[in-house]
Amino acid sequence: MPRFSTKTQSLLIKAGWQEGRKIDTTGYEQVLREEEFEIPTCVKALLQEFGGLRIVHPHAKVPGETDDFIFEAVKATYQSLADWVKGNYSHRVGKKLCSVFEPVMLI
Repeated sequence: MPRFSTKTQSLLIKAGWQEGRKIDTTGYEQVLREEEFEIPTCVKALLQEFGGLRIVHPHAKVPGETDDFIFEAVKATYQSLADWVKGNYSHRVGKKLCSVFEPVMLI
């Protein structure tokens, strides 16, 4: 079974992803630890493979328009209010969470 749909893989490749991608996550990890996030192995692996990628995809509600998000843990941590993620979202799902991507709105 393929890991990604053909459409998803195409969007990832356009963003700069390639099979086996593994970037240095030291900077991401440092910021996440400073903000007292835990960094499970799965989060580190996700950041190594997708960190820094800006994924542009078809808008879910507006035909013909695009939307995007960035796997950018530093911006996500500082701009999404780390305390909100840890306190509100973690509480809602009953598990500790870690900021790994930032939604982007281009105007």
